[in-house]
Order: sequence, then structure tokens, then C-alpha cells
Amino acid sequence: MAGGAVAAEATVRLMNPVPRIQIVRRPSLRELHGVPVWSEMTDGENLGCAAEHPERIRVAFFGTSITYGSGTRYPTRQSFAAKLEDLLNAARPTPGFCVLNFSQPAFHAQQEAALALEHLPSLRPALAFFEVWDPSPYFFVGNAAYSDPALVLRRNGVPGLRGVPDAPNRWLFAHSRVYERLVLRFGVRDRRPRYPSWEAWCGEMAALAARSGARPVFYVPTFLDHGFDVSGEEALNEAVVAAFTRASGAASVSLREMLQHEDFLRIRADSCCHYNDAGHRTLAEAFSRLVLDLLRAGRAGAQSQRMRGRTPRGTPSMETDTTAYPGADGASRVRT
Repeated sequence: MAGGAVAAEATVRLMNPVPRIQIVRRPSLRELHGVPVWSEMTDGENLGCAAEHPERIRVAFFGTSITYGSGTRYPTRQSFAAKLEDLLNAARPTPGFCVLNFSQPAFHAQQEAALALEHLPSLRPALAFFEVWDPSPYFFVGNAAYSDPALVLRRNGVPGLRGVPDAPNRWLFAHSRVYERLVLRFGVRDRRPRYPSWEAWCGEMAALAARSGARPVFYVPTFLDHGFDVSGEEALNEAVVAAFTRASGAASVSLREMLQHEDFLRIRADSCCHYNDAGHRTLAEAFSRLVLDLLRAGRAGAQSQRMRGRTPRGTPSMETDTTAYPGADGASRVRT
């Protein structure tokens, strides 16, 4: 019996079957502001640019594998965020731009929030972009992070099988891949799991950005199993973000609308949500126009407010304005 258990454990570890939920095991896994975070490569963060060129305008991105550049061969060099810096510096070399990308594969909303809380107050960018993709939280056990809101966690923060006491359940879950997979498949589950509120998260990120002198911009990716002229599962996120934008005066953009004249088969890397190199070039061009338009609108709004005596000089403008959000074809998408 013991031999069978050892064989089963070795088989699971060797074959590493794809689980039904997101599991993160990386040497860089750590806790930051109470949530698990990790990194594959951090050179995309581009912090050296900010340190070497304090005069440059800073633009920060907080996102998932989509913004990180998954789907390209060299993500930190071929992501749209990396290409965006070159385009912005070509368009406005003085004072120039630093584009900082804090996105990582498998990040969800809570990881974006932790990195934003860590970096925004000190970097104080002009614009802070937040990707709206997956609100599911992770929980930490041992050397791994798991994301499945339906799993019921015990008081010690570990899911389990019915009838197994807490102490052995925790040890087995942390040390046995076979037991881990059994719990993930057959553990106690909530039939009606609650997901964190996008509205509350957007509000928190907008407030953090404002305190850091940045204008918040929320962008909604799209699934790539359909053309950009069709709204799929991303429609709910688009609706929530659009409503938040109308109520708060923050800026937002839908990648589906931004790319609606593009051939999705030409620029996608997979049918999920990731772009190939051509896709990231297209996104970089669209985001370049968007950033320049937002900066122009922000300056115009700040000047208008100062003329009316509402805002002291140097205070970031959070006034709602009618901003042209350009698509990849150069046409405007207006979101007020």
C-alpha cells in the first residue's frame, strides 16, 4: 500500500496534469501587502529608466499575462508596453517617457493592486493603467498559490476533504500532490461562491492613483475566440468599467473596441486572449495615440480648472472630460 502511494505521488509529480484551477509554483513566490505575488522576469518593470531619467513622463501598467507579453518570444522586449515607450519617445522626445510594466503571467486583480500599492506612491506616474480581467483571489499554502473562489477554506486557510482533521489535512495538502489534487477536485465547495466586486476594486485603484498624482485608466481585454466586432464573455467587464467611468470621471478603454477593424486571426497568439508580435505592435500604436490624447486632455482640463480658480497649480485633474480614445485604425472611441 505504501509503495502504491509513493508510485502515485511520483506519477503525479512527473506527469504534472493540468489542474482545473490556477496554481502558481515559482521560486519568486512571496507575500506582498498580504497577497501572493511572483515574477518570471522583472526587466519589463523598467525601473532603471525612471531612476536614470527623472525628468521623463512616467506611464505605469498593472496587468496580467496579456500585458506582460505572453504570446511573444521575448515578452519583456516585445510586449506592447515595451514597444510603447519607443513610440512615445519618438513622438515626444522632450521630456521623453518611461513606460513601466508591472504585469506578470497569472496575475489577478489582487496582484495588480499589491504592485500598485508598492510602486505608485514613489513613482508618481502621469498615467496608471489597470487591466480588468480576473477578480478571483488566490490563497497561499506552503510554496504554492491557488485561485478557486468556490473552495471553502478552513480557519487555518486550507481547503480540505470532509472528515479529515485540520492538522493532517494541512500537512498532506502542502506536501502531497496526490492529496492536493484530490482536495482541488473533491474538496468542500461553496455552491454560490462570491467574487470580489470590480466596482470596489476600480474605486480603490482610482483613489490610489489619484493620491499618487496619476490619472487612472482602466482597460478591458477581450477573448480571442471571436472577432473584435462581436462581444463575448468580456461584455460584463466592459459594462462594469463603463459604468464606473461615467460615475467617477476615470478613463477607460475596451481592447475589443480599440481593435475592432483588425483581423483577430492575424494578431492573436492563441484563442484565449494573448497576442503575437504583430498584435503587440498594433496595441502599442493604439496605446501611443491614447496616452498622448489623455495627456493633452489632462493639461487642458487642469488649465481650465486653474482659470476657474478651482484647483491649485500642480494638482492632478480628475475632472470628467470628453476624450477621444483612438482605435488601431486611428479612429476615435469617445468615452466620457
